[in-house]
Amino acid sequence: MKINLFERSLLIKIKILSVFLFLTNSMFFAQTRIYASAQNFQINGVCAACNVLNPENAVGSNEADFSSLQVPLGLFARIEQSVIFPNSKADYSKVAIGIGTGGVALSANVLGSISIETFNGNTTNDDYRMLNNSLIKLGANPTEGTIELTNSKPYDRIKITLHGGLLALNDQLRIYYAYQVQDSKAYANFQTSTKFDPVTGNGVVNPNFAVGNDEVNCSVLRIGRGQLGTVEQTLSFLFPVNNFLTKVVIGIGTDQPVLTPELLKKISIETMKGEVSNVDKKYVSQNMLSIGLNPNEGIIEFTPTKSFDKVKISMESLNDIDQELKVFYIYHTSPSLFSCDPPPFNPIHHYPFNNNIEDAIGGLHLIPTDNSFIILEPDAICDKALRTVLHNRGTYNTASNENFINHSKTISFWARLPILPLSIEAYGILIANEEGTFSVFAADGRITEEFQTGQNNHFTITYSEDRPNNEAKLCLYKNGYAKLNEASCITTDILEIHNPNYNITGNLSITLPPASPDFSMDELLIYDRALSATEAEQLFLSYNKPQIPRKYYPISGVNNNNTDLVEEKLKLSPNPTSGLITLAGNIEFNDSEISVIDTFGKEVYHSKFRYKTFELPATLSGGVYILNVKTKGRKNYSQKIILRR
Repeated sequence: MKINLFERSLLIKIKILSVFLFLTNSMFFAQTRIYASAQNFQINGVCAACNVLNPENAVGSNEADFSSLQVPLGLFARIEQSVIFPNSKADYSKVAIGIGTGGVALSANVLGSISIETFNGNTTNDDYRMLNNSLIKLGANPTEGTIELTNSKPYDRIKITLHGGLLALNDQLRIYYAYQVQDSKAYANFQTSTKFDPVTGNGVVNPNFAVGNDEVNCSVLRIGRGQLGTVEQTLSFLFPVNNFLTKVVIGIGTDQPVLTPELLKKISIETMKGEVSNVDKKYVSQNMLSIGLNPNEGIIEFTPTKSFDKVKISMESLNDIDQELKVFYIYHTSPSLFSCDPPPFNPIHHYPFNNNIEDAIGGLHLIPTDNSFIILEPDAICDKALRTVLHNRGTYNTASNENFINHSKTISFWARLPILPLSIEAYGILIANEEGTFSVFAADGRITEEFQTGQNNHFTITYSEDRPNNEAKLCLYKNGYAKLNEASCITTDILEIHNPNYNITGNLSITLPPASPDFSMDELLIYDRALSATEAEQLFLSYNKPQIPRKYYPISGVNNNNTDLVEEKLKLSPNPTSGLITLAGNIEFNDSEISVIDTFGKEVYHSKFRYKTFELPATLSGGVYILNVKTKGRKNYSQKIILRR
């Protein structure tokens, strides 16, 4: 019998339900779909009549329209169309591509003229194959079907090629859509373990039963009575896991009446990347374990803090009893990307600004002063947001907590910053804006970022003390980035109550400007530690609410204790433009790639760099776009451009 986890903590042990969940997790179409967001095509051979009609219809979530690849019958030419996904993802191992014809059934002859191949960037995965009946599922309409693939390598694009015209068909190949499918659970697919010794009774019995999505059978780690040593089983996943919000779940059991503390204290868990340990070995504790209705079965849950592709389970000897640990399964799963409730990484204070200005976690509520009005209005991030007061500056304070000043901390929030002054004092950290710049102060240090009014940005400020050396590190991350790598981190003096530069208060205080349509604040979080750079990026990505895809965010300058930094910049002219663009700036353009995205994050133009002056496609309508240059050294440079038609 198995344990399944519903609604976080509810454990139900019903075999029929286990079978149902197994079938549900195996269904190809029951998971999250990530549609292709860009495309390109190419015609090879001398073929004036060959064409691709409506190529953009092959991307996006509209599964009704289509692109048409046309090669007249008998011509030795081929047309390639590549559908491109937003990112290269190792955990998106399945893909579906909807295809069809203009009215002829998808027979073996027709399929034999179509090939597919996956790529990661411009590098092939060497998996070129011609279509056959095993790769396609036909629907009720025999002229339409779905190509289904399971990839063993990371990929971000798939090339579909029509060769020499469809046999016995002078018509077209239609491509309706392409999407990746994210499994809710990624099970281990391989294992190594201590070989069982029937003489000593030590080792792992039926080790392969811990692999795969069979949650009924199990491997058994055994140590005989009086025997010394350690028995291990290492379970491997198909791809490395780099998402630091990923949770690992292990189903375990024992032949004893209950999972006793004595047994648990000898069981350890450790993650690995390849053959290298992440040095995170931990013994199973009660807060890692959930017990089901059957007291001798349970679930171990933990969230690794480093990239991994293996989990090692070890059981050490107790000497005086026969030991047995059953391992039913192991999988990892990512939580919902929408992190409004609960936020990740366990903050100590959370101000969601939904129906009040209270702390949803720590009970340290904000209190308005000076008869300030509270305005909470709908916002694009998480439900409602804090807006400005009507006629006067509004101030909101919490009770004092001076002990938190000399403590590592993180402050994060979403904000549309106004032109008018805004200030936040958070336990010794001063945050203020002025004339299009956003500054963070701590003791004698200052970091400055640029911002645009009217645009939501996510800010994360971390402060970590090194008291033996009487110094601290202050970092600012905008939309997950520490600009110019480490340039947004500075070394400063530690915070003290009596600071000569400005008055430090021991609480959280927010002073808002008078009513301004440019301002809102949402999801204010306080942590009692400094988040790492990776965690700051993951925190931003967890909201899944970027205004522009993260890789296209322009990187601006930084004031680091008045030290001048030489920046590489991209310049565009004329701007606004009617279509003709000239690239300039002190960056290397040779062998770079040029792309343009719209305000929805959709790539509408992509080309290799040829000339510094080029024309945008005539099909682009007037509006605001982001032009991105990706250099040979894989650096990204972006600028906003206004197109006027």
